[in-house]
Amino acid sequence: MGERSPTIFLFMLKNKLFYSIKEVSSEIGVTSQTIRNWISEFPQLKVHREKTGRRMFTKNNIKILKDIKKQRNQGYTVKAIRKQYNKKIDEDINGIITKIDHMIKKIDRVI
Repeated sequence: MGERSPTIFLFMLKNKLFYSIKEVSSEIGVTSQTIRNWISEFPQLKVHREKTGRRMFTKNNIKILKDIKKQRNQGYTVKAIRKQYNKKIDEDINGIITKIDHMIKKIDRVI
């Protein structure tokens, strides 16, 4: 009795805005402690906290956690994965700067 079928569990996960660490742990297949460790290692995991201090995860958080687990299973270290994520952030920032520079040049032509 208390057990939910995987189908019902997946349906519930798809229709929520926030998920508890227990739900995320079950969905991803890692312990809550592993998730807490990854939160401290990856600033990209911006986890919301309730007033009570409970961590609440978004779908994007879950996507990142699944990617981290996949890479860990492929043998990558946390340090290597973090470096990859930081590189992506740098590339995203450089792309934004390039777009802003392009927009400024267009504005300068108009003025």
